[in-house]
Amino acid sequence: MTIVLLVALIMASSLWVYLDATKHNIGKIEEVTDERKVVSKNSAGGWAFWTMALWIVAFPMYLLKRNQKIVLAKEFPVIVEKRKVKAALLGSFGVLYTAFTFAGTVQASLPACDSADTKSIVKQFLEQPQVGLQFVDLKDVTESGFDSKREIRVCNATLVTTSFTENGDYKVYWHDQEAKIVAVELMD
Repeated sequence: MTIVLLVALIMASSLWVYLDATKHNIGKIEEVTDERKVVSKNSAGGWAFWTMALWIVAFPMYLLKRNQKIVLAKEFPVIVEKRKVKAALLGSFGVLYTAFTFAGTVQASLPACDSADTKSIVKQFLEQPQVGLQFVDLKDVTESGFDSKREIRVCNATLVTTSFTENGDYKVYWHDQEAKIVAVELMD
C-alpha cells in the first residue's frame, strides 16, 4: 500500500508542477540580446514529465528554482494553449497509473493470518474425510512474523472445531503465486 501512496504523491506533484508552471507562465525560453542571454530549458510539460520520472530530484529542484522562474516568466511569459485540456490529460494519466499500481499491489498481496482465504484453507483441510473434523473458527489471531522476501506469514490462533479448541502456530505462504494459490501449514 505504501507504493500506491508514493505513486499517488508523485502523480499529484507532477500535476501541481504543471498547473503551477502554466499559471505563472513558466516555460521554455531562449532570449539572446547584445546585453544578455536568458535561457530556461524546460517547458511546463517538461517540468511535469521530469517530476513524474525523477521525482526525488526534479520536484525539489522545481521548488528551489520556482521563485526565480516566476520572476523570469514575468519578463518572458510563455502562454500555454489548451492548459486545462493538457492538465486533465496529465491528471487522468496520474489517476490511471495510480489505479493500476493499486490493482497490481492488491492482486499480489499474501492473505493475512485471519483472512477469509486462510480460514477457508484451514476448513478445507480439517473437513477432509481422512481428517474428519468440523471447523468452527480461528480466534484470537495474531501475526507473529512476516518474511517479506519469501512472503511467509507466521501466525498464532486458537483453532476451534466441534471436537476441540487448541492454540497453535501456522504459516501462510504462496504455493503458486502466479496462480494465486495460497498454502497454510501447521507448525509443531
